[in-house]
Amino acid sequence: MPDYKIRGTAPLRGSVLVQGAKNSVLPMLAACLLCSEKVQLSGVPQLSDVSNSLRIIEKLGCRVRRGVHTLEVDTQAVCYSTLTAEDCRKMRSSVLFLGPLLGRTGRAELYCPGGCVLGPRPIDLHIEALCKMGAEIEVTDERISAVCPDGLQGSEITLRYPSVGATENILMAACLAKGRTVLYNSAVEPEIGELIALLRAMGAFIEVGGGRVCIEGSERLHGCHRTVGADRIVAFTLMAAALVTDGEITLCNCPVQALQAPLRVLGDIGADISLCGEGLRIRRGTKIYPVNVSSAPYPGFPTDAGALLLTILSLASGRSRYEETVFSDRFAIAEQLRRLGADIEVKNNCAVINGVPQLCGGTVRATDLRAGAALIVAALGAQGESTVCGGEHILRGYEDIVGVFRSLGAEITEIN
Repeated sequence: MPDYKIRGTAPLRGSVLVQGAKNSVLPMLAACLLCSEKVQLSGVPQLSDVSNSLRIIEKLGCRVRRGVHTLEVDTQAVCYSTLTAEDCRKMRSSVLFLGPLLGRTGRAELYCPGGCVLGPRPIDLHIEALCKMGAEIEVTDERISAVCPDGLQGSEITLRYPSVGATENILMAACLAKGRTVLYNSAVEPEIGELIALLRAMGAFIEVGGGRVCIEGSERLHGCHRTVGADRIVAFTLMAAALVTDGEITLCNCPVQALQAPLRVLGDIGADISLCGEGLRIRRGTKIYPVNVSSAPYPGFPTDAGALLLTILSLASGRSRYEETVFSDRFAIAEQLRRLGADIEVKNNCAVINGVPQLCGGTVRATDLRAGAALIVAALGAQGESTVCGGEHILRGYEDIVGVFRSLGAEITEIN
């Protein structure tokens, strides 16, 4: 697995194209199982999580043709419904195969999912909803065994919490269920909208409005072509790099509408932001002002951007406060940033960040995907040389991160 050697303080300048969204393409790949025809996807990022999803799909009997940023998935010959423990523990999104497999084959065997260690992320909402739709599910020794002898049935479901993963599983399962499913308190992240657009292109009947999502079950879905939208967290990563290095970056294909809350926060800290054609230009203002921010489900400030915000606020001209309300273990990044000279105190779910004039080089380790990206950004703005270890996490969500930052003038090298 790679580590990264970085020499910081060079202002990053230039233009960069924002890659396709990891959190969009993974449920879209699971949704391919719902039809028995070919689904073509464009704008697919080259990520380890995408490769792991494709490996699962092929093991289930599907055929995959892969281009540089294109995929053709032929699920006509799905003949298995079991995922191995190894495949499930490589990524959190493996649980998204539960709903499609139940809808397509009437059974599913998988293990509790892995992915980043961010605190408890139970899948009880997924299981409760699918059981309400007629599935019989047993969880033993981390193994999930599910069958629906009479097929999935439409139902009214109200989520206790607007879970993105549970919403996606319910949407996909309901497409092949008998009758109507009505979902209340669903997640409304942009990635949910992309999944709904794909399902509609496959022939699903889905209505959104009035605080609910209505899905009319179909006997079959058909193939289609869709393009994966730009990754809002990758875009925010590039914005953070511009601010931390006192540079200026233009983001092409930037998902501005999906970034309204983060852009408001960056405006509050003094970032100079302007729209230019289909892109967005960002640079640091006279200084970075301190702010108080809490994470929240969309359209609030995204939890995935929290580690990057801590990095930016480490250089603010005063004391900031960040409250994490979604995941309990998002603050492992704080200890690593302190090794680079940041002044961060964490108590329970809150971090107090006292801005410092300059970060310094050091050796740090990524503990999860977003923390890894934030540490690379911090190292790019630090004085001297840094080593960021744990690159396997970063490969899950960032395509060619070395090449991207080099194109903007960074001194960064991948080492093994």
